[in-house]
Amino acid sequence: MCVKCSNTSQGCWQTVSSEYLHWARWESETVVFNELTAETHLLNDLTLAILLILSESPLSCSMLLSQLYLEYQLDQDTLTDLQLSHLLNELDELGLIESVSV
Repeated sequence: MCVKCSNTSQGCWQTVSSEYLHWARWESETVVFNELTAETHLLNDLTLAILLILSESPLSCSMLLSQLYLEYQLDQDTLTDLQLSHLLNELDELGLIESVSV
């Protein structure tokens, strides 16, 4: 079960305010600069997909996983609930997403 995602009334994730994130994309590479941390991050396709989905609306881990399976044709062999949980916690530590109550 996803960390911080077990209860739908809390533990949803969203990107930090878009006014603080600045994106650049070249062919297959994407970087994001976070004004709040003054850090730039090179994103892989999965991380980019997560950030794009979470920029649209806050989602719980399980809802995000379902959307990734649906929109990006991922399956449980490609991305598990536990792997997504770890990735979300890493993105939170980097200051790119935040946990919110909905």
